[in-house]
This record gives sequence, structure tokens and C-alpha cells, in this order.
Amino acid sequence: MSLKHINDRDERIYSGSEYLTFRLDKEIFALEAAGILEVIRYRPPTEVPRMPPWLPGIINLRGSLISVMDPVIIFGMNAPVRKAWFVICEIGNSKDCLPVAMPVTSVEDVIRVHPDQMVPPPEIGIMVNTDFIRGAIKHGDELLLLPDMDRLIRHAEEETARLTAGQETMAP
Repeated sequence: MSLKHINDRDERIYSGSEYLTFRLDKEIFALEAAGILEVIRYRPPTEVPRMPPWLPGIINLRGSLISVMDPVIIFGMNAPVRKAWFVICEIGNSKDCLPVAMPVTSVEDVIRVHPDQMVPPPEIGIMVNTDFIRGAIKHGDELLLLPDMDRLIRHAEEETARLTAGQETMAP
């Protein structure tokens, strides 16, 4: 995928915005800070019966129920990943915005990113499924991965619908 293709897809990620950086095990990711609602300490989510593994449950955040979406499972990371924080972010467009809690290993920093730091996603050399990576940021000696949150949530919704349809046929 070319950088031009990425720019055509979503120009806002190349506009010199601020990004929150976080780790999932050894991989470092970045999300646009404008879409982050808050960061809170990890606590085990309340399990919801018959949900797929990437939606391990919900958390109660000051009276609001927030779905937990586990990026470790979606990205196909094999090693168990320590979870210490939740990054609560908004996913979707301005009309259909939905808060989601993502468990992460650590929260690193907020950085300003300039367009010349943006590159297409690497095709090899990372430990995650790149189907859900929209691009990367060159930051010092590190390469920060940009998850495609809209694609992640669409995938999760499609898979949940597929699994739910299969379970309904098995219900008494």
C-alpha cells in the first residue's frame, strides 16, 4: 500500500496532530489524541455471555457501560500481554461514535506528528496482523503503528454478528 493511498483514505492522520502512544507487549502504537476520552487503570472486565474472545466484557465507567475490545486478540499477537491500563477511545464517525476500552501494557507519551513522519505500514518485521494497521509513524528510532480503529470495529461487528447468528440456531 502506498503512502498516497493512505493519504487519500484518511487525510486527518497526516495533519500534524497529537497522538497518544502506548504499548502492547513490545509493539508500540499511536492513536490520535483527539479520539481519546481518557486513560484509566486496568481492572478485569465483567464478562458478557456468548461474546467473542476479542470482546471480553464491559466496564462500568462512572455509570456508563463501556465495551472492552482486546486488540491483542484482534492483532493476532501470540504471547500473553500484561494489561495495566485501559485507553478509552471513540470509534466511528461523528454521528455514530461509540466509546471502547482497549487494555494496553503501558501508556507512553503524547507526541506531535508531522506529515513527513508518516509511512505506510511495514509488511514484515512486526508481531501483529497488519490487516488492521493503517500506517506507521517514524519517531526517533522507533516505528509507531497506527491501528485502523474503524476497520477494527467493523471487523468485530461482522464477526460478532456471524457468531451470534450461529449461536441462535443452537439455542433451545
